[in-house]
Amino acid sequence: MADRTRVLVVDGEEERLRALWESMDEQGYVVFGFNSGAEALEALEKQRCDVLLLDLGIPDVDGLKILNRALEVDSSIHCIVMTDHGSIEAAIKALRAGAFDIIRKPFDIGTLLPVLSRAVEMKRLHSEKLQLQESKALDDLLLAVNFSFDKNTILNKAADAIIDQCGADVVTILLRDEDSGEFRTALVRSSRFSDRTGKTSSHPINDAGFKQESTAGEGPVEALIKMGDPYLDERSSIAVPLMAGGRSVGMINVTLKVGSPFPLGKVKVLKILAGMVAVALENVTLCGKIQKSEQKYRCVFENATEGIFLITADGRYKLVNPALARMLGYNEPEELISTAAGVDYQELLAGQPVRTGIERQISRRDGTTIWVSENVRAVCDDRGKILYFEGTMRDITRRKEAEHYEQELARLDRLHIVGKLAASIGHEIRNPLTSVRGFLQMLKTKEDCRAYHEYYDLMIEELDRANIIISNYLNMAKNKPLELVLGNLNDIIESLYPMIQADARYKDKQVKIELNEIPMVYIDEKEIRQLILNMSRNGLEAMPPGGVLVIGTRAEDGDAVLFVKDEGPGIDQELLDRLGTPFLTTKEDGTGLGLAVCYGIASRHNAHIKVDTGPQGTTFWVRFRGGDRVNE
Repeated sequence: MADRTRVLVVDGEEERLRALWESMDEQGYVVFGFNSGAEALEALEKQRCDVLLLDLGIPDVDGLKILNRALEVDSSIHCIVMTDHGSIEAAIKALRAGAFDIIRKPFDIGTLLPVLSRAVEMKRLHSEKLQLQESKALDDLLLAVNFSFDKNTILNKAADAIIDQCGADVVTILLRDEDSGEFRTALVRSSRFSDRTGKTSSHPINDAGFKQESTAGEGPVEALIKMGDPYLDERSSIAVPLMAGGRSVGMINVTLKVGSPFPLGKVKVLKILAGMVAVALENVTLCGKIQKSEQKYRCVFENATEGIFLITADGRYKLVNPALARMLGYNEPEELISTAAGVDYQELLAGQPVRTGIERQISRRDGTTIWVSENVRAVCDDRGKILYFEGTMRDITRRKEAEHYEQELARLDRLHIVGKLAASIGHEIRNPLTSVRGFLQMLKTKEDCRAYHEYYDLMIEELDRANIIISNYLNMAKNKPLELVLGNLNDIIESLYPMIQADARYKDKQVKIELNEIPMVYIDEKEIRQLILNMSRNGLEAMPPGGVLVIGTRAEDGDAVLFVKDEGPGIDQELLDRLGTPFLTTKEDGTGLGLAVCYGIASRHNAHIKVDTGPQGTTFWVRFRGGDRVNE
């Protein structure tokens, strides 16, 4: 996109200023507007301006002062003066001072736009003229200093260009010593004596006859000085500081062949040359620092124990360190970059520019998964567009396993406590319940109690429910060795299917089974039947009418996997880590023992339960080790 013309508008009438701003903005100009002359003067010092639209009647500052200062800052600025009919004399003064054109108030935008367009075109032609006037020597110098990181080459090329462009007799370049802060002679070049070319000295600048104070400002300092050379008389001399990054890094002293004042045109050329040289010398210094910094960074990058990465906006690895490659199962970083897919961090960051402590599972080269903790930062351009992501990655698999084991131990401890309680009081409660249930059934058969049948059924139902709760307690209390035999999960599911299907139909829901070929596993059939029934009933209770429950199996790496999938609302993330805890339930009439029993059965079978949940439903995965892998 072409650089848009920048227009600075200075108008004391706020309403007209706003109208001019809006109109020119619609025409594609970049507009800066001020109704204060003081603010306009400050803006001229800080930002580039192509065209100045100036109201000479600005109240706080003389308009001619603003015009003169603008041309001092940049002589190529084209100024359009706005003036009243009675201010012809001021307008004439403005034209003499260098204004491009005059426009009388009041006026409409249709009157202004052609004048503005001419000013822009004249600005363009003026710029092209200046560019055409650049000499081959300046071009050669620019190429030399841009593509060279050798200090001596830069200094010699600069001296050649100064002698060629300025007609200099002697060129002396002095550089600031970083340790002492003194200026020392780096090069002396004479157009008259070839034996002076490239001579250097370690003497401070004061020893060469110059005053160090000459470099205090940015502008050139002109003086008549004695060079202490028998071949030279008093000559016209000028010193221009080499400024880089707001600080002086050196100075160029030029002595002319004649004793006349230094021409202004030569001063401008000399300042351009000095600017080129200063930037080039600073680049040499920065290049050295960058090389040292890069070496340090490379050392940290290569030897860091944490993974370090840079990923493109579309999720491809761009840069990785050896630690990350090893973490993900690759021998070299290049292998990871060329073969592995990265991560969509835009979704992971969820609009945040920086996120720390992101914990997630990631797949390694061999298909195994590990837990990692990541710190990620999005790097954006000026418009907020993401360029890439950078961050660190640390393997926290051991920590996660330890946390899992701690949770499992805590859960088992709770189950043990509940089991001991159940073992001590379960039978004592069950016996009177059985007696009460028997009497209720007997009373139900009495003719004179027929009117109370509904109440008897309700009481019997509640007694059966209490009996189930006690049975669950007693199941958690089992410590006897299991009678494990080789069996097939598919056979158990098929035998239970009619019962579960009947239960689902009663609740206006459906059950489907998806059975695949799986290896035989060592199981206690009674306990596995209870596990399947408990998970199935949980899934049915979680779904609304019309929902579908899927019970299935599949083989994974020699293991048999049982899954139960419902279409319920999902499980709150806060509850996931606490599943299997006794008495933890979201149901109004639930006991929180069903899943606790399932986790206990799985633990006794050395099986692992995994849960996937979301708004579309929940799936419980129970993985049993294959019969031929039990000793692994």
